Amino acid sequence: MWFDAHSVKMFENGNPSAIGVYTLPAQAGPGLVVTGQLSGCSFAIRDNGDGTLDATHIRPSQTLQGEALQQTLQATTGWNVVYGRENYSAQHRASIIGVRIAGAWQIYAQTQNANDYGVASVRRLV
Repeated sequence: MWFDAHSVKMFENGNPSAIGVYTLPAQAGPGLVVTGQLSGCSFAIRDNGDGTLDATHIRPSQTLQGEALQQTLQATTGWNVVYGRENYSAQHRASIIGVRIAGAWQIYAQTQNANDYGVASVRRLV
């Protein structure tokens, strides 16, 4: 089944204060957002205060992996939520999905078992 959704692409890790973001609008466009699988990546959200959210999906690098990437993003001014390797183990993968209801985004992280993709947990991020 085809459907319209905002897709937060994965950015290569670099300078965490200069990474690319995807802005989720308060009203326009699809009311669904997804991102690709997190398998060591971090996903960060910034509330812009006007109903829009900035989101980014960042892939670890050789020098900044897993928990260190998440901690660096948490220390970077402006990110309200950073979900990453501290929240899901190496035996898990995570998916991010969100829905906009009455102009407000609700974003969730779903953790799956790496071997069979069975759902291990669901956590609301925003």
